[in-house]
Amino acid sequence: MIKYYSPGFIFINCFLILFSLILTNKLTPLAKKLGHNLKILDIPNERKIHKNPIARSGGIAIYTGFIISLVLGFIFINSSNIQVNLNDISLLFTIIPTTFLFFSIGLVDDFLNVSAVLRLALQIMISIWVWDQGIKIDNLNFLFNKIIDINLPQFLSLFLTIIWITGITNAINWLDGMNGLLGLFTLITSLGFFTISFLTFKPILLIISSLLIGVSISFLYNNMFKLKIFMGDSGSLFFGSLLSLMGICLASDFNFSSNSYIITSLNPYIPLLLFSLPIIDTTRVVLKRISLNISPFYSDQRHFHHILAQKGLGSYQILLIIFGITQFSSTSAVQFLLERPSFISLGISLTILISTILLVRVNLKF
Repeated sequence: MIKYYSPGFIFINCFLILFSLILTNKLTPLAKKLGHNLKILDIPNERKIHKNPIARSGGIAIYTGFIISLVLGFIFINSSNIQVNLNDISLLFTIIPTTFLFFSIGLVDDFLNVSAVLRLALQIMISIWVWDQGIKIDNLNFLFNKIIDINLPQFLSLFLTIIWITGITNAINWLDGMNGLLGLFTLITSLGFFTISFLTFKPILLIISSLLIGVSISFLYNNMFKLKIFMGDSGSLFFGSLLSLMGICLASDFNFSSNSYIITSLNPYIPLLLFSLPIIDTTRVVLKRISLNISPFYSDQRHFHHILAQKGLGSYQILLIIFGITQFSSTSAVQFLLERPSFISLGISLTILISTILLVRVNLKF
């Protein structure tokens, strides 16, 4: 097997972006109709902008489009003469069941409005299983040269893995507070994933990144411009769980055998940079709620996008700022992989960030 991507494999990934985009776009009207028939609706109240009930069943289209496209990709690879070393395929045996379980929790919650405590308990149980399967925060490498690896005790590794998966999943879920916000964040982060998986030669993760790009573009379009449908907790928990697992996998070095894998080293800077926006936002909001003696799960308007809205910014101005922040954090994460970071790329990305802030002329105060 060869240690580079053949043109055929690159073509398949480009095709999968387009196919998953079109398929999810076709499935979204069906998911919207299903949402209305099954009464999976977001009902207007004093905290919400929309005046009429909107289907929150978009996650069904997102998940179905992703899985069908993933299966199709493997059919193409197996039926062609494309040479690619799918050395990381064993990761799918953990990633696919995990994301399905998180999607299912969200779907049930969309139907029945499950309590936050029960949702968290189920998420912790799933995270423990993920840790047991080998996707974990274990050997940390802070100095890039692997001279110093911090081998965490098993109990601390388990604790940090649970905190990461449940924390990132719910932080991303909480980003789903206005039209386009979570879809935009997922799209930009997936582009960062695509670049990192390409540079580190992780073909399965490259395929997943391609599919994420396609489904997020499709849903972003339908969410904002066309059908006015929400992804619901099924979609946000699917996105959140998949992104949290990808964050660990893309930052790690693996030893792969037939159907198993062992993480040998994990660079914490990459996932921390990729998810800096939801990490900082969620940490700040949770600490504020605790200081006020209210539940960390209490719904309020203290999130970053709420603050921007309270300052008079419109939805498109808020999305522009989110775009600027997310593209800069993704670009910064990519630079940590390079022996010689591109300061030109960082400079361009920083310029874009500053320009977006200046463009909306907002004085950010917290």
